[in-house]
Amino acid sequence: MGVLALSGMTGRTIFETARKETGYGEISRMFGSVEEISRKWKITIPEALRIVAKRSPSRILADFMERMAIAMEGNEDQEVFFRNEQTAVMSDYESLYESFLKKLDMFEEIYMSMITVAIFLVFILNILSLLTTVPQYLVIFVSLFFFIVLEVLLLVSIYTMIPPEELWLNPWKKGSRKGEELPWILAAMVSVVLGIFLGVFYLNPDNPFLVLAISLTPLAVPAFGLRKEENIIKRREENFAPFLRTFGASAEARGVNVIAILKKLHRHDFGPLTDLVVDLYKRIKLNISGKEAWRLFVEDSMSSLIAKFSDMFVEGITRSKNLKEITILISRNFNMVLSLHRRRNLAVEYLTMLIYGVTFFLVFAMVMVLKIIRAMSDRLAAIQLPPRYIEDIQSIAVLKSTTYMATSQQVILLLIVLVHIFVAIEIIRRASGSHPLMRLLHLTGLMWVAAITNYLVSYLLSLILR
Repeated sequence: MGVLALSGMTGRTIFETARKETGYGEISRMFGSVEEISRKWKITIPEALRIVAKRSPSRILADFMERMAIAMEGNEDQEVFFRNEQTAVMSDYESLYESFLKKLDMFEEIYMSMITVAIFLVFILNILSLLTTVPQYLVIFVSLFFFIVLEVLLLVSIYTMIPPEELWLNPWKKGSRKGEELPWILAAMVSVVLGIFLGVFYLNPDNPFLVLAISLTPLAVPAFGLRKEENIIKRREENFAPFLRTFGASAEARGVNVIAILKKLHRHDFGPLTDLVVDLYKRIKLNISGKEAWRLFVEDSMSSLIAKFSDMFVEGITRSKNLKEITILISRNFNMVLSLHRRRNLAVEYLTMLIYGVTFFLVFAMVMVLKIIRAMSDRLAAIQLPPRYIEDIQSIAVLKSTTYMATSQQVILLLIVLVHIFVAIEIIRRASGSHPLMRLLHLTGLMWVAAITNYLVSYLLSLILR
Protein backbone atom coordinates (compact mmCIF):
# COMPACT_ATOMS: atom_id res chain seq x y z
CA MET A 1 0.00 0.00 0.00
CA GLY A 2 2.96 2.28 0.60
CA VAL A 3 4.21 1.63 -2.94
CA LEU A 4 0.75 2.29 -4.36
CA ALA A 5 0.57 5.60 -2.47
CA LEU A 6 3.98 6.65 -3.81
CA SER A 7 2.73 5.75 -7.31
CA GLY A 8 0.12 8.52 -7.06
CA MET A 9 -3.00 6.42 -6.46
CA THR A 10 -6.02 7.88 -4.71
CA GLY A 11 -7.49 6.32 -1.58
CA ARG A 12 -10.25 4.25 -3.21
CA THR A 13 -7.96 3.04 -6.03
CA ILE A 14 -5.43 1.83 -3.47
CA PHE A 15 -8.08 -0.37 -1.87
CA GLU A 16 -9.30 -1.67 -5.22
CA THR A 17 -5.76 -2.67 -6.19
CA ALA A 18 -4.97 -4.17 -2.77
CA ARG A 19 -8.13 -6.28 -3.04
CA LYS A 20 -6.75 -7.99 -6.18
CA GLU A 21 -3.46 -8.95 -4.51
CA THR A 22 -4.10 -12.56 -3.48
CA GLY A 23 -0.60 -13.10 -2.09
CA TYR A 24 -1.39 -11.32 1.19
CA GLY A 25 -4.21 -13.65 2.22
CA GLU A 26 -6.66 -12.42 4.82
CA ILE A 27 -5.27 -8.87 4.84
CA SER A 28 -6.19 -8.42 1.15
CA ARG A 29 -9.68 -9.72 1.85
CA MET A 30 -10.23 -7.30 4.72
CA PHE A 31 -9.07 -4.26 2.76
CA GLY A 32 -11.22 -5.47 -0.10
CA SER A 33 -14.14 -5.45 2.33
CA VAL A 34 -13.40 -1.79 3.09
CA GLU A 35 -13.73 -0.86 -0.59
CA GLU A 36 -16.83 -3.01 -1.06
CA ILE A 37 -18.62 -1.61 2.00
CA SER A 38 -17.79 1.95 0.96
CA ARG A 39 -19.07 1.38 -2.58
CA LYS A 40 -22.24 -0.54 -1.78
CA TRP A 41 -23.33 1.36 1.32
CA LYS A 42 -22.43 4.76 -0.17
CA ILE A 43 -20.27 5.75 2.80
CA THR A 44 -16.78 7.24 3.03
CA ILE A 45 -13.60 5.17 3.16
CA PRO A 46 -12.79 6.26 6.77
CA GLU A 47 -16.23 5.08 7.96
CA ALA A 48 -15.76 1.75 6.18
CA LEU A 49 -12.31 1.41 7.73
CA ARG A 50 -13.75 1.79 11.24
CA ILE A 51 -16.49 -0.76 10.54
CA VAL A 52 -13.99 -3.37 9.35
CA ALA A 53 -11.51 -2.50 12.14
CA LYS A 54 -14.12 -3.32 14.81
CA ARG A 55 -14.54 -6.78 13.28
CA SER A 56 -10.85 -7.46 12.74
CA PRO A 57 -9.42 -10.37 14.75
CA SER A 58 -6.03 -8.64 14.72
CA ARG A 59 -5.49 -5.78 17.16
CA ILE A 60 -2.48 -4.52 15.16
CA LEU A 61 -4.46 -4.37 11.91
CA ALA A 62 -7.43 -2.74 13.65
CA ASP A 63 -5.18 -0.02 15.10
CA PHE A 64 -3.66 0.61 11.67
CA MET A 65 -7.12 0.99 10.11
CA GLU A 66 -8.12 3.46 12.84
CA ARG A 67 -4.97 5.54 12.22
CA MET A 68 -5.58 5.45 8.48
CA ALA A 69 -9.17 6.62 8.97
CA ILE A 70 -8.00 9.55 11.11
CA ALA A 71 -5.31 10.48 8.55
CA MET A 72 -7.81 10.43 5.67
CA GLU A 73 -10.35 12.53 7.58
CA GLY A 74 -7.62 15.04 8.46
CA ASN A 75 -6.48 15.25 4.80
CA GLU A 76 -2.99 14.12 5.77
CA ASP A 77 -0.71 13.53 2.79
CA GLN A 78 -1.05 9.82 2.08
CA GLU A 79 2.61 9.55 1.04
CA VAL A 80 3.71 10.97 4.39
CA PHE A 81 1.29 8.69 6.26
CA PHE A 82 2.48 5.52 4.54
CA ARG A 83 6.14 6.48 4.93
CA ASN A 84 5.65 6.80 8.67
CA GLU A 85 3.71 3.54 8.80
CA GLN A 86 6.39 1.79 6.75
CA THR A 87 9.05 2.86 9.24
CA ALA A 88 6.95 1.73 12.22
CA VAL A 89 5.95 -1.61 10.67
CA MET A 90 9.46 -2.53 9.56
CA SER A 91 10.83 -1.58 12.98
CA ASP A 92 8.28 -3.85 14.65
CA TYR A 93 9.06 -6.61 12.17
CA GLU A 94 12.78 -6.34 12.90
CA SER A 95 12.19 -6.50 16.66
CA LEU A 96 9.88 -9.50 16.28
CA TYR A 97 12.33 -11.33 14.00
CA GLU A 98 15.21 -10.71 16.38
CA SER A 99 13.15 -12.21 19.20
CA PHE A 100 12.68 -15.33 17.06
CA LEU A 101 16.44 -15.51 16.50
CA LYS A 102 17.01 -15.31 20.25
CA LYS A 103 14.50 -18.13 20.71
CA LEU A 104 16.45 -20.17 18.16
CA ASP A 105 19.64 -19.64 20.18
CA MET A 106 17.77 -20.68 23.31
CA PHE A 107 16.44 -23.78 21.53
CA GLU A 108 19.99 -24.86 20.69
CA GLU A 109 20.89 -24.86 24.38
CA ILE A 110 17.67 -26.66 25.34
CA TYR A 111 18.22 -29.24 22.59
CA MET A 112 21.74 -30.05 23.76
CA SER A 113 20.71 -30.29 27.41
CA MET A 114 17.65 -32.48 26.86
CA ILE A 115 19.41 -34.94 24.55
CA THR A 116 22.28 -35.22 27.04
CA VAL A 117 19.82 -36.00 29.84
CA ALA A 118 18.05 -38.55 27.63
CA ILE A 119 21.33 -40.33 26.80
CA PHE A 120 22.30 -40.47 30.47
CA LEU A 121 18.88 -41.76 31.52
CA VAL A 122 18.81 -44.51 28.86
CA PHE A 123 22.34 -45.52 29.89
CA ILE A 124 21.42 -45.76 33.59
CA LEU A 125 18.15 -47.62 32.93
CA ASN A 126 19.85 -50.28 30.86
CA ILE A 127 22.62 -50.81 33.40
CA LEU A 128 20.28 -50.94 36.38
CA SER A 129 17.97 -53.36 34.61
CA LEU A 130 20.76 -55.93 34.65
CA LEU A 131 21.34 -55.55 38.40
CA THR A 132 17.71 -55.77 39.49
CA THR A 133 14.75 -58.03 38.91
CA VAL A 134 12.95 -55.46 36.73
CA PRO A 135 12.03 -57.09 33.38
CA GLN A 136 14.36 -55.84 30.71
CA TYR A 137 11.57 -55.71 28.13
CA LEU A 138 9.90 -53.13 30.35
CA VAL A 139 13.11 -51.10 30.58
CA ILE A 140 13.53 -51.18 26.80
CA PHE A 141 9.94 -50.01 26.30
CA VAL A 142 10.33 -47.20 28.87
CA SER A 143 13.61 -46.05 27.30
CA LEU A 144 12.13 -45.92 23.81
CA PHE A 145 8.91 -44.26 24.98
CA PHE A 146 10.79 -41.62 26.95
CA PHE A 147 13.09 -40.84 24.03
CA ILE A 148 10.19 -40.55 21.55
CA VAL A 149 8.29 -38.20 23.89
CA LEU A 150 11.40 -36.06 24.34
CA GLU A 151 12.05 -35.80 20.59
CA VAL A 152 8.40 -34.96 19.88
CA LEU A 153 8.52 -32.18 22.50
CA LEU A 154 11.65 -30.76 20.85
CA LEU A 155 9.95 -30.87 17.44
CA VAL A 156 6.82 -29.13 18.76
CA SER A 157 8.95 -26.48 20.44
CA ILE A 158 10.83 -25.63 17.22
CA TYR A 159 7.51 -25.34 15.36
CA THR A 160 6.15 -22.92 17.98
CA MET A 161 9.36 -20.88 18.36
CA ILE A 162 10.29 -20.40 14.70
CA PRO A 163 7.82 -18.94 12.16
CA PRO A 164 7.47 -20.74 8.82
CA GLU A 165 9.58 -19.20 6.11
CA GLU A 166 10.30 -20.76 2.72
CA LEU A 167 13.33 -20.05 0.58
CA TRP A 168 11.84 -21.53 -2.60
CA LEU A 169 8.95 -19.89 -4.44
CA ASN A 170 7.37 -23.08 -5.81
CA PRO A 171 9.41 -26.08 -4.62
CA TRP A 172 6.93 -28.63 -6.01
CA LYS A 173 6.07 -26.89 -9.25
CA LYS A 174 5.76 -29.48 -12.01
CA GLY A 175 7.08 -29.03 -15.50
CA SER A 176 9.33 -26.10 -14.65
CA ARG A 177 12.25 -27.86 -16.33
CA LYS A 178 12.09 -30.75 -18.74
CA GLY A 179 13.64 -33.92 -17.32
CA GLU A 180 14.03 -32.40 -13.84
CA GLU A 181 12.59 -35.50 -12.15
CA LEU A 182 14.86 -37.95 -14.02
CA PRO A 183 17.85 -37.76 -11.60
CA TRP A 184 15.53 -38.37 -8.65
CA ILE A 185 13.89 -41.37 -10.33
CA LEU A 186 17.26 -42.92 -11.19
CA ALA A 187 18.62 -42.23 -7.69
CA ALA A 188 15.54 -43.81 -6.08
CA MET A 189 15.81 -46.92 -8.26
CA VAL A 190 19.53 -47.35 -7.48
CA SER A 191 18.84 -46.77 -3.78
CA VAL A 192 16.10 -49.44 -3.63
CA VAL A 193 18.18 -52.04 -5.54
CA LEU A 194 21.24 -51.30 -3.42
CA GLY A 195 19.25 -51.54 -0.19
CA ILE A 196 17.72 -54.91 -1.13
CA PHE A 197 21.07 -56.32 -2.24
CA LEU A 198 22.94 -55.20 0.90
CA GLY A 199 20.07 -56.23 3.17
CA VAL A 200 20.03 -59.78 1.78
CA PHE A 201 23.75 -60.51 1.36
CA TYR A 202 25.72 -58.12 3.57
CA LEU A 203 23.48 -57.16 6.49
CA ASN A 204 25.59 -56.65 9.60
CA PRO A 205 23.42 -56.88 12.75
CA ASP A 206 26.07 -55.01 14.74
CA ASN A 207 26.00 -52.03 12.37
CA PRO A 208 22.69 -51.75 10.48
CA PHE A 209 23.34 -48.02 9.96
CA LEU A 210 26.03 -48.84 7.41
CA VAL A 211 23.53 -50.61 5.13
CA LEU A 212 21.08 -47.71 5.46
CA ALA A 213 23.79 -45.12 4.81
CA ILE A 214 25.08 -46.86 1.67
CA SER A 215 21.53 -47.39 0.38
CA LEU A 216 20.58 -43.72 0.86
CA THR A 217 23.76 -42.30 -0.69
CA PRO A 218 22.41 -42.28 -4.31
CA LEU A 219 19.54 -40.03 -3.17
CA ALA A 220 22.03 -37.60 -1.67
CA VAL A 221 23.51 -36.86 -5.11
CA PRO A 222 20.48 -34.95 -6.54
CA ALA A 223 19.84 -33.53 -3.05
CA PHE A 224 23.35 -32.06 -3.12
CA GLY A 225 22.41 -30.45 -6.44
CA LEU A 226 19.45 -28.82 -4.65
CA ARG A 227 21.85 -27.45 -2.06
CA LYS A 228 23.92 -25.80 -4.79
CA GLU A 229 20.72 -24.36 -6.29
CA GLU A 230 19.75 -22.92 -2.92
CA ASN A 231 23.11 -21.18 -2.66
CA ILE A 232 22.48 -19.67 -6.11
CA ILE A 233 19.02 -18.47 -5.00
CA LYS A 234 20.57 -16.77 -1.96
CA ARG A 235 23.12 -15.05 -4.22
CA ARG A 236 20.29 -13.86 -6.46
CA GLU A 237 18.63 -12.33 -3.42
CA GLU A 238 21.89 -10.60 -2.53
CA ASN A 239 21.97 -8.96 -5.99
CA PHE A 240 18.27 -8.08 -6.22
CA ALA A 241 18.48 -4.89 -4.11
CA PRO A 242 21.41 -3.44 -6.16
CA PHE A 243 19.42 -4.24 -9.31
CA LEU A 244 16.42 -2.28 -7.98
CA ARG A 245 18.53 0.73 -6.98
CA THR A 246 20.28 0.80 -10.36
CA PHE A 247 16.89 0.52 -12.08
CA GLY A 248 15.56 3.50 -10.12
CA ALA A 249 18.64 5.63 -10.81
CA SER A 250 18.43 4.86 -14.54
CA ALA A 251 14.73 5.70 -14.52
CA GLU A 252 15.48 9.14 -13.10
CA ALA A 253 18.16 9.78 -15.72
CA ARG A 254 16.40 8.30 -18.77
CA GLY A 255 12.72 8.54 -17.88
CA VAL A 256 10.39 5.63 -17.28
CA ASN A 257 11.24 3.62 -20.38
CA VAL A 258 11.58 0.04 -19.22
CA ILE A 259 13.16 -1.23 -22.46
CA ALA A 260 15.79 1.52 -22.46
CA ILE A 261 16.58 0.92 -18.78
CA LEU A 262 16.88 -2.84 -19.18
CA LYS A 263 18.97 -2.39 -22.33
CA LYS A 264 21.52 -0.62 -20.18
CA LEU A 265 21.20 -2.89 -17.16
CA HIS A 266 21.42 -6.22 -18.98
CA ARG A 267 25.12 -5.52 -19.64
CA HIS A 268 25.83 -5.10 -15.91
CA ASP A 269 27.07 -7.92 -13.73
CA PHE A 270 24.47 -8.85 -11.10
CA GLY A 271 25.95 -12.26 -10.36
CA PRO A 272 23.51 -15.17 -10.79
CA LEU A 273 20.77 -12.59 -11.40
CA THR A 274 22.41 -11.39 -14.63
CA ASP A 275 20.96 -14.12 -16.88
CA LEU A 276 17.48 -13.42 -15.52
CA VAL A 277 17.83 -9.70 -16.25
CA VAL A 278 18.96 -10.51 -19.81
CA ASP A 279 15.96 -12.81 -20.33
CA LEU A 280 13.66 -10.11 -18.93
CA TYR A 281 15.06 -7.57 -21.41
CA LYS A 282 14.61 -9.99 -24.33
CA ARG A 283 11.00 -10.77 -23.41
CA ILE A 284 9.99 -7.12 -23.07
CA LYS A 285 11.84 -6.29 -26.31
CA LEU A 286 9.74 -8.98 -28.04
CA ASN A 287 6.59 -7.10 -26.92
CA ILE A 288 5.64 -9.71 -24.32
CA SER A 289 3.33 -8.24 -21.70
CA GLY A 290 5.29 -6.42 -19.01
CA LYS A 291 3.56 -8.18 -16.13
CA GLU A 292 3.99 -11.56 -17.83
CA ALA A 293 7.70 -10.88 -18.41
CA TRP A 294 8.19 -9.94 -14.76
CA ARG A 295 6.21 -13.00 -13.66
CA LEU A 296 8.60 -15.23 -15.62
CA PHE A 297 11.53 -13.31 -14.13
CA VAL A 298 10.25 -14.09 -10.63
CA GLU A 299 9.63 -17.77 -11.43
CA ASP A 300 13.13 -18.15 -12.88
CA SER A 301 14.61 -16.61 -9.72
CA MET A 302 12.85 -19.36 -7.67
CA SER A 303 13.07 -17.05 -4.63
CA SER A 304 10.07 -16.52 -2.39
CA LEU A 305 11.57 -13.27 -1.09
CA ILE A 306 12.19 -11.83 -4.56
CA ALA A 307 8.63 -12.76 -5.54
CA LYS A 308 7.11 -10.75 -2.67
CA PHE A 309 9.09 -7.62 -3.36
CA SER A 310 8.83 -7.91 -7.16
CA ASP A 311 5.04 -7.68 -6.98
CA MET A 312 5.35 -4.29 -5.29
CA PHE A 313 7.99 -3.15 -7.76
CA VAL A 314 5.93 -4.09 -10.82
CA GLU A 315 2.95 -2.15 -9.45
CA GLY A 316 5.22 0.89 -9.08
CA ILE A 317 6.50 0.56 -12.65
CA THR A 318 2.99 0.39 -14.12
CA ARG A 319 2.03 3.63 -12.34
CA SER A 320 5.11 5.44 -13.70
CA LYS A 321 5.43 7.97 -10.88
CA ASN A 322 8.15 8.44 -8.24
CA LEU A 323 9.91 5.35 -9.55
CA LYS A 324 13.22 6.28 -7.92
CA GLU A 325 11.59 6.76 -4.51
CA ILE A 326 9.71 3.49 -4.91
CA THR A 327 12.89 1.57 -5.72
CA ILE A 328 14.70 3.16 -2.76
CA LEU A 329 11.81 2.24 -0.44
CA ILE A 330 11.60 -1.35 -1.67
CA SER A 331 15.37 -1.93 -1.76
CA ARG A 332 15.80 -0.51 1.77
CA ASN A 333 13.14 -2.81 3.19
CA PHE A 334 14.46 -5.71 1.13
CA ASN A 335 17.98 -5.19 2.50
CA MET A 336 16.66 -5.12 6.06
CA VAL A 337 14.77 -8.39 5.60
CA LEU A 338 17.76 -9.93 3.82
CA SER A 339 20.03 -8.94 6.70
CA LEU A 340 17.74 -10.76 9.14
CA HIS A 341 17.75 -13.79 6.85
CA ARG A 342 21.56 -13.83 6.88
CA ARG A 343 21.54 -13.92 10.67
CA ARG A 344 18.98 -16.72 10.58
CA ASN A 345 21.14 -18.69 8.13
CA LEU A 346 24.15 -18.40 10.44
CA ALA A 347 22.05 -19.61 13.39
CA VAL A 348 20.75 -22.54 11.31
CA GLU A 349 24.29 -23.50 10.27
CA TYR A 350 25.31 -23.62 13.93
CA LEU A 351 22.18 -25.64 14.80
CA THR A 352 22.96 -28.10 12.00
CA MET A 353 26.53 -28.63 13.24
CA LEU A 354 25.17 -29.07 16.77
CA ILE A 355 22.72 -31.75 15.60
CA TYR A 356 25.46 -33.67 13.79
CA GLY A 357 27.61 -33.51 16.91
CA VAL A 358 24.74 -34.64 19.16
CA THR A 359 24.07 -37.56 16.80
CA PHE A 360 27.70 -38.64 17.14
CA PHE A 361 27.53 -38.63 20.95
CA LEU A 362 24.13 -40.34 20.97
CA VAL A 363 25.33 -43.25 18.83
CA PHE A 364 28.58 -43.36 20.80
CA ALA A 365 26.71 -43.75 24.10
CA MET A 366 24.13 -46.23 22.78
CA VAL A 367 26.72 -48.51 21.16
CA MET A 368 28.91 -48.36 24.25
CA VAL A 369 25.99 -49.40 26.48
CA LEU A 370 25.14 -52.26 24.14
CA LYS A 371 28.71 -53.55 23.87
CA ILE A 372 29.44 -53.30 27.59
CA ILE A 373 26.22 -55.10 28.54
CA ARG A 374 26.92 -57.81 25.99
CA ALA A 375 30.50 -58.25 27.23
CA MET A 376 29.34 -58.46 30.87
CA SER A 377 26.69 -61.01 29.98
CA ASP A 378 29.08 -63.19 27.98
CA ARG A 379 31.73 -63.23 30.71
CA LEU A 380 29.32 -63.91 33.56
CA ALA A 381 27.57 -66.59 31.53
CA ALA A 382 30.89 -68.46 31.45
CA ILE A 383 31.10 -68.55 35.24
CA GLN A 384 30.16 -71.96 36.65
CA LEU A 385 28.29 -71.66 39.96
CA PRO A 386 26.73 -74.36 42.10
CA PRO A 387 22.93 -74.24 41.88
CA ARG A 388 22.58 -73.40 45.59
CA TYR A 389 24.57 -70.14 45.12
CA ILE A 390 22.45 -68.73 42.31
CA GLU A 391 19.59 -67.73 44.57
CA ASP A 392 21.97 -66.02 46.98
CA ILE A 393 23.78 -64.07 44.25
CA GLN A 394 20.73 -62.71 42.49
CA SER A 395 22.45 -60.03 40.37
CA ILE A 396 24.77 -62.54 38.73
CA ALA A 397 21.82 -64.81 38.04
CA VAL A 398 20.05 -61.95 36.34
CA LEU A 399 23.11 -61.11 34.29
CA LYS A 400 23.56 -64.71 33.26
CA SER A 401 19.96 -64.87 32.06
CA THR A 402 20.15 -61.77 29.82
CA THR A 403 22.29 -63.06 26.98
CA TYR A 404 19.16 -63.61 24.87
CA MET A 405 18.38 -59.88 25.10
CA ALA A 406 21.17 -58.90 22.68
CA THR A 407 18.79 -58.75 19.71
CA SER A 408 16.28 -56.63 21.64
CA GLN A 409 19.03 -54.23 22.70
CA GLN A 410 20.19 -53.91 19.08
CA VAL A 411 16.62 -53.12 18.01
CA ILE A 412 16.22 -50.46 20.71
CA LEU A 413 19.53 -48.89 19.63
CA LEU A 414 18.35 -48.76 16.02
CA LEU A 415 14.94 -47.32 16.90
CA ILE A 416 16.29 -44.63 19.24
CA VAL A 417 18.85 -43.43 16.70
CA LEU A 418 16.32 -43.49 13.83
CA VAL A 419 13.78 -41.49 15.86
CA HIS A 420 16.48 -38.97 16.69
CA ILE A 421 17.62 -38.66 13.06
CA PHE A 422 14.12 -38.18 11.63
CA VAL A 423 13.27 -35.53 14.21
CA ALA A 424 16.63 -33.84 13.66
CA ILE A 425 16.18 -33.48 9.91
CA GLU A 426 12.70 -32.04 10.47
CA ILE A 427 14.13 -29.50 12.92
CA ILE A 428 16.74 -28.46 10.35
CA ARG A 429 14.07 -28.23 7.64
CA ARG A 430 11.81 -26.03 9.79
CA ALA A 431 14.61 -23.72 10.87
CA SER A 432 16.16 -23.29 7.42
CA GLY A 433 13.04 -23.19 5.20
CA SER A 434 14.95 -25.17 2.56
CA HIS A 435 13.51 -27.43 -0.13
CA PRO A 436 11.53 -30.38 1.33
CA LEU A 437 13.77 -32.87 -0.51
CA MET A 438 16.80 -31.48 1.32
CA ARG A 439 15.73 -33.81 4.13
CA LEU A 440 17.34 -36.63 2.11
CA LEU A 441 20.74 -34.94 2.17
CA HIS A 442 20.71 -34.59 5.95
CA LEU A 443 19.21 -38.06 6.35
CA THR A 444 22.15 -39.54 4.45
CA GLY A 445 24.68 -37.40 6.30
CA LEU A 446 23.35 -38.29 9.75
CA MET A 447 23.13 -41.96 8.80
CA TRP A 448 26.80 -41.94 7.79
CA VAL A 449 27.68 -40.27 11.09
CA ALA A 450 25.83 -43.07 12.91
CA ALA A 451 27.47 -45.80 10.82
CA ILE A 452 31.03 -44.49 11.21
CA THR A 453 30.55 -43.85 14.94
CA ASN A 454 29.13 -47.36 15.42
CA TYR A 455 32.11 -48.89 13.67
CA LEU A 456 34.71 -46.84 15.58
CA VAL A 457 33.17 -47.52 19.00
CA SER A 458 32.81 -51.24 18.26
CA TYR A 459 36.42 -51.47 17.10
CA LEU A 460 37.86 -49.56 20.05
CA LEU A 461 35.83 -51.52 22.62
CA SER A 462 36.85 -54.79 21.02
CA LEU A 463 40.48 -53.80 21.58
CA ILE A 464 39.86 -52.74 25.17
CA LEU A 465 37.69 -55.72 26.16
CA ARG A 466 39.75 -58.33 24.33
